[in-house]
Amino acid sequence: MSQPFRITRCQLCDHAIFHPLPVCPRCGRRSWRSEVARHGTVEHATSRLDAQTGESVWLAEVRLDVGPLVTARCAPAVGAGERVCLALVPAGDTAFRLLASPQRGA
Repeated sequence: MSQPFRITRCQLCDHAIFHPLPVCPRCGRRSWRSEVARHGTVEHATSRLDAQTGESVWLAEVRLDVGPLVTARCAPAVGAGERVCLALVPAGDTAFRLLASPQRGA
């Protein structure tokens, strides 16, 4: 079962970041709010070989609509400029993996 992907936004200057930091890199304040990041645009996609399985793992650098750039797993057909939906999917008993899927109707 997937979960929404969340980023952190400064309550004072509205700067969005991922991963959370103790203070805002823009204004230095310590007042944060959490926000769901559902969509973004692929800036770059590539693959690498998984050392354990020998299979290709596809990765995309995704510029979120809310600002930050994140790395997510993706399908081989995902390419630069494509709109994607983001979700956290289970990757074991206690871990989650960020997955970028093509956005329907985009």
